[in-house]
Amino acid sequence: MKQVAATHGIIGLIPSEEVIGKAVVQSEVCPPECLGHCKGNIWAVASEFNEMADAVGERNVYLGTDFNGAMQHLPPIKHCRTFTPLDAKGLFNIGQTSILWAQLTEFTPRAVQSARNGALNFIDTWSRLY
Repeated sequence: MKQVAATHGIIGLIPSEEVIGKAVVQSEVCPPECLGHCKGNIWAVASEFNEMADAVGERNVYLGTDFNGAMQHLPPIKHCRTFTPLDAKGLFNIGQTSILWAQLTEFTPRAVQSARNGALNFIDTWSRLY
């Protein structure tokens, strides 16, 4: 993480229960109406975003887009609904990325900058490699 931060590198979070499902969910990303029932799923992604942002800065944390492989992403949400398609079907398609970003920015305001400027920040980072 220190090398990523020092070189202004980037981190891509993989929104997958398999990868981050057991992450400790930070209390600040769990909405009060959920009464602490935020386990795994979108709340783990938000918590991991915050942890990575602490290490390398918000502008250097993105969502990984490994949707074309055999990896399972986020399952349907059973507790503490988001009132989005993620509740019924989970995250399974790259076309749902905007829904995921919208939810992340709701649960952790730190994600707003990456959601708005992520592509430009990524291109800026990538251009330094060549």
